[in-house]
Amino acid sequence: AKEQGKAEVEELLSKLQKVNTEQQTKIQELEDKLVKAVKASTEASDLLQSVRQAKERMERDLERLHTKEDNSDSLRRRLRETEDGRKTLENQVKRLEIVERRESKLKEDMQTKSQQIQQMGDKIRDLEEN
Repeated sequence: AKEQGKAEVEELLSKLQKVNTEQQTKIQELEDKLVKAVKASTEASDLLQSVRQAKERMERDLERLHTKEDNSDSLRRRLRETEDGRKTLENQVKRLEIVERRESKLKEDMQTKSQQIQQMGDKIRDLEEN
């Protein structure tokens, strides 16, 4: 019984080491994904800020164009171009906001997974102690 118990403990220890190694690999993968997500989020934030500034400039230009009384064709053309640019920028802002929401969700998911991995590690240590 003692030998059988010893063999079972060794088998459990081997399984725990395998699980621990797998968990470490998963932790590393999640950390790599987190680094990429943070980088993408930073880039998206910078791009979003640039788009917002461009949108504000376009809106100021649009407002100036609206207030002018000049009915020339060139003014109308510039107004249309500015409005088209504003719409394009609004669409880009919407897309960037969607990307930011996805990145936030990914960060939350990765945090949850990291916590789960930590809990599994704690359970493994408890099992090893037992």
